[in-house]
Amino acid sequence: MKYYLKMAFMPFVFLLFTAMLGLGIILLDEDMAILQYLLCVVNTAFYSVLMSVGGFKDGQNALKIRMQNDTYRRRIIETGEDLPLQLREEYKPWKGYVIGLIAAIPATFLTLLHFVINIGATVPDNSMGMISGIINMVVFGYFMVDGVVLFGEYAFSLLYIPFICLVYGLFYQLGANKMQKQYDKIHETHRAIYGDRN
Repeated sequence: MKYYLKMAFMPFVFLLFTAMLGLGIILLDEDMAILQYLLCVVNTAFYSVLMSVGGFKDGQNALKIRMQNDTYRRRIIETGEDLPLQLREEYKPWKGYVIGLIAAIPATFLTLLHFVINIGATVPDNSMGMISGIINMVVFGYFMVDGVVLFGEYAFSLLYIPFICLVYGLFYQLGANKMQKQYDKIHETHRAIYGDRN
């Protein structure tokens, strides 16, 4: 679990950073609703780019570790040598989705907290500083612009959970796939020059 928390830290930092931008969008003048919606789209796209780049890089690094582990495994079988394996860090296709899910937990908690605080309130409080900024991502900000937040919109805003999981998990796999193709190309070149020798 410690490994997944460590890996989810940077995606959460991305969320926090873009949440600050989201807070600025929410606090714009009400007469600028069109600009607010446009900026929400830009903010969501910006967050998606940060997550995709981070997931892609982490997927590449994880596959490098798996290839290193595979090399060590072969040496252990051939020589009986005791070599350290980084099992937690090596690539698995589902790991990116788990990391994305863990990164979404703090924002989910704050969304629910915002909902609980506003239950029974005569006028919903849509300017609660950091809470409003964080839950603005990825969907919720679109509803906060109109100044009225309904229960159904809270539920719909939770779509950012699968969104974060899919974006990070997909690019985690794409990064690993690119690294695998590079490895295969190098291996084919090696075989063409040296044959099947190790």
